[in-house]
Amino acid sequence: MTASRPTLLWEFADIDEEKVRRLAAELDVRGPVARILVRRGLSDPEIVREHLSGSLSAMPDPFGLTGVAEAVRRIALAIERGEKIVAWGDYDVDGITSLSLLVRFFAQIPYPIEAQIPRRLEDGYGLGRRAVQELAARGAKLIVTVDNGIASVEEIELARSLGMDAIVVDHHMPENRLPEAAAIINPRQPACPFPHKDLAAVGLTFLLIAALRRHLAERKLLAREALPNLKELLDIVALGTIADLVPLFGLNRLFVRHGLPLLSRSTRPGVLALKEAARLDPDADIDAYAVAFQLAPRINAGGRIGDAQAGVKLLTTDSLVEARQQALVLEKRNLARRRLQETAVAEAEAIIEEKTELADAPVIVVGSPAWHEGIIGLVASKLVELHHKPSIVLAIGKNGESRASCRSIRALHIQEALLALSGRLVRFGGHAQAAGFTIETARIDGFREAFSSYVAARLTADDFRPRLVADGLLPLAEVDYALLDQLEPLAPFGSGYPEPVFVARGVTVIQGRVLKERHLKLAVGQDGRVLEAIGFGMAHHQLVKGDRLDIAFVPEYNTFRGSKAIQLRLRDLKRSEG
Repeated sequence: MTASRPTLLWEFADIDEEKVRRLAAELDVRGPVARILVRRGLSDPEIVREHLSGSLSAMPDPFGLTGVAEAVRRIALAIERGEKIVAWGDYDVDGITSLSLLVRFFAQIPYPIEAQIPRRLEDGYGLGRRAVQELAARGAKLIVTVDNGIASVEEIELARSLGMDAIVVDHHMPENRLPEAAAIINPRQPACPFPHKDLAAVGLTFLLIAALRRHLAERKLLAREALPNLKELLDIVALGTIADLVPLFGLNRLFVRHGLPLLSRSTRPGVLALKEAARLDPDADIDAYAVAFQLAPRINAGGRIGDAQAGVKLLTTDSLVEARQQALVLEKRNLARRRLQETAVAEAEAIIEEKTELADAPVIVVGSPAWHEGIIGLVASKLVELHHKPSIVLAIGKNGESRASCRSIRALHIQEALLALSGRLVRFGGHAQAAGFTIETARIDGFREAFSSYVAARLTADDFRPRLVADGLLPLAEVDYALLDQLEPLAPFGSGYPEPVFVARGVTVIQGRVLKERHLKLAVGQDGRVLEAIGFGMAHHQLVKGDRLDIAFVPEYNTFRGSKAIQLRLRDLKRSEG
């Protein structure tokens, strides 16, 4: 039996109303628009104008990023010498898009490079010793790691001993000891002055090729008329940036703001084939939601349960025929991934229901030898959604070690928790809300108890209640075309820059029906104003005409065949009190 989602606790964001009034007057925008901006830390009119303008001229000098100057000099030297360059990626969308950027750029120079991605199960994450030895045997002289490498201290030391240099392009948190690479491009490394610390690896890779393009031109290694048009690559940058859930502020927002229109009207064979596979309207605008939930999962599927090279081939081919073949491969893997994920979630729920101590614990730690390592992160995310507890899902290995994927709630920094318990782990890494580790299988039970005690000592009962934080009250009478036209420039929304959510109280159900057995389609009214509303996955609500509701919603346009209509996308609903 699958658990029902915890009831959301509605809260209103604590917003300085005076700042809202001043900003609304200064920018000549409606109050709800100003509230959205102020809540997201944007109250200075000049900063807001810069935020909304989105000009590529605002992109900072890539040479301000520590390691870039050394990296482009070493790559230029490799080109002059005719050395073999190997780009080593990662099997998620950020790694795949980073690698694809390098492949596209070097194909346009043109200079041959070899692109490699490890297999999740056979090779594991990052640059392995066996891979280093194989690359040396094939004559490689320069390795460029993207979305990995910052922790590959021993592997890069081995590469140097075998006559190879390495350039590390990675956004993960560095450990105490950095690899002895020819260059390290990571804004999180000590003393790096670059202000944009939250870039995905694909954003760092874009800055690298931007600097390399300038350097090659200045050294006259590339004729100016042959310089690649980097703007044309921003669709790939947007894909990786959105998929990696980095905050959509600053440079990340700039990349996505310019990349999404390219995705919408792209002629890139891989993008066209990917949109076909996702059954997206070819004439519809692609937004961050479509990337995160329709395009990115298909690219990710190759690395989760197969070979991530299919994603690189998809994004780098000039042939629509080949792109469709690769998209079909990824679509089949995505369907297989869904089946594996659904089975594992059902089995995890059965374990939790059967064992009372798991259901009552402040954390969820479950594992099975039957669960594919490529989907345990997705299963952990689903368990957090269902139970609102820090969740760890393990793929139990046959060699005495098991691999785990962790997802957390807002109140717990999961990487800090793993650091405190690191003596029980073989290795670990991650971020505040997502992490992974390897553990000796025999130590799982002891780790579960220690992790549960750690969380119980730091979190309160209130921390385990999921929250919906609204930007404020918004009567239906104020939801009109003028408001939505002012909201549109605030997009794209995403991680760290959430979409606006408002609450309307005491609306009446005018009519309703269920779509595809899962979704709820309503017409709701308030003080004579009637609007359409859609609640995805909300068909379980039993509503009849005349019911009075409080609704939390995202006001948006519903575009169909070129026409736009106002729609409320429901985030939650409950019966009105009184």
